[in-house]
Amino acid sequence: MSEQDNPAQQPPAAEPPAYQAPVPAAGEGFDPAAPVPAVPPVAEEPKKGGKIAGILGAIVVIAIVIVCKFGAGWGLSSLWDNITGAVQTADVGDCINEYGSDVDDAKVVDCADPEAANKVVGIVEDKYTSSAFNAIDNPCTDFPDARNAIWVGDTGTGDVWCLTPIK
Repeated sequence: MSEQDNPAQQPPAAEPPAYQAPVPAAGEGFDPAAPVPAVPPVAEEPKKGGKIAGILGAIVVIAIVIVCKFGAGWGLSSLWDNITGAVQTADVGDCINEYGSDVDDAKVVDCADPEAANKVVGIVEDKYTSSAFNAIDNPCTDFPDARNAIWVGDTGTGDVWCLTPIK
C-alpha cells in the first residue's frame, strides 16, 4: 500500500484563503472631505386614473351639494328651471321676455337683452288658484307699478309675478 492509498497519513487539505479587500496604497483611500457623488432621484411612476378620479370626485361633490340644497327630486327640477330661465326662478328686479298668451313661453332674461319686455316689481306667493287669478281684475294691488301679471302653479294655489313693461 502506498502513502496515497492511506487517507490517515495524508496531510490535511489547506482551506482557501479568506477574501480580503485590497488595501489602498499610500495617499489613496477614503477621504472624508471628498464630495459624495449625488444619488439620482428615483422617478415616481405616474398615478393611474388620477385625472379621472379628480373629475368624478368633483361631480360627486356637486351632486351632493345639489341634493343637500334642493332635495333629490325637487333639486333636479329646480336646477333645470334655473338653466332654462323658467319664470318661477325670477326675483324682484329680474326681467322677463315677451311671452304672448302662453305663460310657458315666459323666461327670465338679462335686462339688457333685446328680448327683455317686463320687469318683476313684486311677487304674490301662494295666494291665488288659477281660476281665482283669472277672475280677479288686479292681483298685484300691492305693487302700483305693475301692469301685467303671470300666475304659475300646478294645482291649488300658485304664485303671481307682478310685472311692469320696460319698453
